[in-house]
Amino acid sequence: MPALAALLALAGACAPAAAQERPDGRGPRPTTAAAFDRAFERIAADAAWEFDEKRARADLATLHELLPPGDARRELGYRALACAWHPDEPASGRAFAERGIADARRARAPQLQVHFHYCRASHAEVALDTRAAITDYGTGIMLARSLGEARLHGDGLALRGGVRSRLGEQALALIDTLDAGAVYRRAGLRARAEANLQRVAIVYRRMGEHRQALRYLERSRVVSLRERNWISLISDELQTAYAFEDLGQAAQALAAYERALQVARDHGFDNHFGFIHLGMAYAQTQLGAPARALQLLDQAQAEFAAAGDHTNAGMLELRRGEANAALGRHARALRHFDRAAPLLQREDNERYLAMFHLARAATLEALGRPQPALADFRRYLQLHDALQRRLGDERTRLLQHRFDAKQREHENRRLVAETRLRDARLEALLRARRWQWSALGLGAVLILLMVALVLRQVRGARRLRDLAHTDALTGVANRRRIEQFGEDAIAHARDDRRPLTTLVIDIDHFKRINDTHGHDVGDAVLTRVAQTCSGALRQGDLLGRSGGEEFLVVLPDADQAGGLRIAERLRASVERLALDDLAPGLRVSVSVGVARLRREDRGLVELTRRADSALYRAKHDGRNRIEDEALAASA
Repeated sequence: MPALAALLALAGACAPAAAQERPDGRGPRPTTAAAFDRAFERIAADAAWEFDEKRARADLATLHELLPPGDARRELGYRALACAWHPDEPASGRAFAERGIADARRARAPQLQVHFHYCRASHAEVALDTRAAITDYGTGIMLARSLGEARLHGDGLALRGGVRSRLGEQALALIDTLDAGAVYRRAGLRARAEANLQRVAIVYRRMGEHRQALRYLERSRVVSLRERNWISLISDELQTAYAFEDLGQAAQALAAYERALQVARDHGFDNHFGFIHLGMAYAQTQLGAPARALQLLDQAQAEFAAAGDHTNAGMLELRRGEANAALGRHARALRHFDRAAPLLQREDNERYLAMFHLARAATLEALGRPQPALADFRRYLQLHDALQRRLGDERTRLLQHRFDAKQREHENRRLVAETRLRDARLEALLRARRWQWSALGLGAVLILLMVALVLRQVRGARRLRDLAHTDALTGVANRRRIEQFGEDAIAHARDDRRPLTTLVIDIDHFKRINDTHGHDVGDAVLTRVAQTCSGALRQGDLLGRSGGEEFLVVLPDADQAGGLRIAERLRASVERLALDDLAPGLRVSVSVGVARLRREDRGLVELTRRADSALYRAKHDGRNRIEDEALAASA
């Protein structure tokens, strides 16, 4: 019996088997613990269950019928699966999951605790609190790994990879999704490994590795057809269309959209029509059929409206603008672009904004308005360059990870080969001199040599750990790393005559937290605050732990207004942290000192000293606040 079903069976062994009348009067319904456990394990093991709401709700109804009355442990198991389909708004779903975490902890049911952590993360995603989602997924992953639960371990990696990909952290996302596939394959979870192919493909596409993405999508399409998983097949075709769009191959993209539409029609997935028609419209415009594109956009808008989905209004206006521009109706196109602008800016998707500014620039130029056209084109170039830099950074990070992994693998193989060689030599020597006492002495010498080599390897590993740049507790940069980064950033700022700001952050009343709740809670608070602050920074900023409860942040290209804005974002993010899982009612705040690079600064020491002074004033004036060196000097 699988581990989770065995746990439920053990917990409910004392609960009597029972039967209740069915609501429709068709006689008693089975409610034995064994029947519930079999259904629970089947649902939990179904790789496609989370994607098919109709099937999921039917399965949950069946599971609820099998729930033995008064069996608290199995009722908790039912809640763990039902949590993902909680019908209310995200806040209610998160509260449902938090109660489940607490109940699972009290019941000493760690597998169910993992389920609830993943559920709380999914509701945080819906609420766009992506950093909280990553934290919950990470907690669940560590717990599942410690329990040896391969399925839950792989699920957490795959889900966290999806969040990281949507955040633009494609290298980390690819590492997570590939690791998830490896976990599944090692555990013999073939269906889950195959379902994970699509996730890997999506990350590759977002990284700009379109050919690799298409290879994974083709493998996923074969699996979806074999398993008759029509929702997955629709997603395969949509992702294929997006990849061909990125490659500028509109005809192939349109063909993929048409295949997706056919599957959706054949199997009654009307809720996908709007997305498909929206994509087809763009392909038709690219293929020189803008009038047809406008018809498709009208269909898509009606389909979104019928579903109550208003999240694609910006893209609808952008595509209408592009189609009208292709028809030469530039004044009308401009009206659509202007309506799209605030909607797309609210979404803050740099790729869509780049497309928007390029399209509007062309229309403004056609209308004889060169100055605003030039402004739009410049904004497009800024966004395009930022996207390319980010993709380059993500590829570099991925290459570094792969290089490090190869180095470790090479070193492990070398050590294994050396050990085998030494073993072989020792064995040969012992055989050759079996009857001589000198062989014993020589063998002892060889053993001592091997021990010395192992000890040297251990000392070398310790030296490598000592040279690591990561703070062991919080996972952010350590003092050595942040100081090195800060000096390099100052040198670049001077060379390029760019602004630079530093923040010194201190957790308020941290000693009181340690004294009241213990150092384990204090360490957890440090880690949560560090992760929260790191997640609130821009690409290119760096947070490091400079000692105790104090952190240093280096913000390249941040002037006074930008530095203060980021400092407030960090302060507010920490203030919103919910730490009730560590201690009921526990809340923390931080004080922040802000200082900017001056011409006379010789290095990071002077800059940090001024930020420290500002931090001191923030602590003195009441804590949970920001003090800026310039504002304090002028006051």
